[in-house]
Amino acid sequence: MVSKCPDELTEETKRYYISRIRPSYGQKVFFSSIGYDENVYGKDKMLPDNNLNYYDILLITGIANPKPLLEHLAKFSKRVKHLKFRDHHNFTDDDIKKILAEYKKLGEYKLILTTEKDYVRLKTFDYLREIVYYWPINVLIDKKEEFNQIILDYVRKN
Repeated sequence: MVSKCPDELTEETKRYYISRIRPSYGQKVFFSSIGYDENVYGKDKMLPDNNLNYYDILLITGIANPKPLLEHLAKFSKRVKHLKFRDHHNFTDDDIKKILAEYKKLGEYKLILTTEKDYVRLKTFDYLREIVYYWPINVLIDKKEEFNQIILDYVRKN
């Protein structure tokens, strides 16, 4: 599985990567990309992504590569302040103070947006529970039916 591919991966580019991978006889190569949900979610609430342009957004990430999320978010809002933490960051009280200080600097209509992974860590802080949203992602697999059939066949066989 070649993961995190661009959305518009051409057949020519796929053939190039397959030639570089040099799969064994009978081995299949699949390509996947990240797809973002059409909504962001908070505690007991949901907001369509096309409404994000009404908000000043404080983006909090504790992931290795936030670039795809930043690029996707830029399609919906130009008013984004990004606080980047290291991958798998465990947020501290000092981090939360910094986050809240940055949040207070934003305009009247504002929210904190994060990844689903970081939301799990951030929602444990009472101060953030009502103002933090997360943006779920889905893995989009090219030739999904073929991929699923290979998995089902393997499971049935073994």
